[in-house]
Amino acid sequence: MKKQAIVGLAALMILAALVTGARALETSYDVMPHEGPYDQTILIWVRTKPLVSTDAIVLYAFWDNVPIRERVPDIALKNGEHSHMWDLKITPPVNMADEGTHRIRIWLEEPDGTITTMHYSYTITDGLPPLDAWVRFIEDHPDFLESIRGPVGETGDRGRMGLEGMPGIQGKDGPTSGPGPMGKVGPVGPEGPQGVPGRLGIVYLMGLTAIVIGLAFVVAKGKEIIG
Repeated sequence: MKKQAIVGLAALMILAALVTGARALETSYDVMPHEGPYDQTILIWVRTKPLVSTDAIVLYAFWDNVPIRERVPDIALKNGEHSHMWDLKITPPVNMADEGTHRIRIWLEEPDGTITTMHYSYTITDGLPPLDAWVRFIEDHPDFLESIRGPVGETGDRGRMGLEGMPGIQGKDGPTSGPGPMGKVGPVGPEGPQGVPGRLGIVYLMGLTAIVIGLAFVVAKGKEIIG
């Protein structure tokens, strides 16, 4: 009997540990203000219980299921522990800030991948018309864009000349043509003036003159002897 009681107590302790380990993260959160215009700054306030532990927890924020903040860390303390508190400021995305009610979803992710989800509804009281309304308006009033278009502005100054580009690839050689026809023989030109005698001609002339003078001298002497 005593043995059965001990076994039952042990089983109860194991079950209690499993239940404690499966317990979801306890959170406190709020969104302030609860409503406002399309450009209102919104504060997301989140705390966990326990507030401090050795686990590092990150926060995600979604606007109409579109993530607007991802993996926002908690506060790391000097002793290695973490303080799980967030004071996160957001503004509605410009393209999703139409009037009406919007959903804010908050995730807290623990180191083991466990996610705790929190939901909130935020109302935009003074917002932009939804995109579909703008499209329908433009389709129904095609001249609207022309009416709000301003005059054409002056031509701006010419920009600086860009850098010179790299030389292009050299093209292929063109086809080579054959030799042209031979031209006609030209007429004979006029005879040029006689040139100055060369050195050899002068020596020859001097020798001939000496021979003539010598012959004349011999003839003269012969006449003297005969006479």
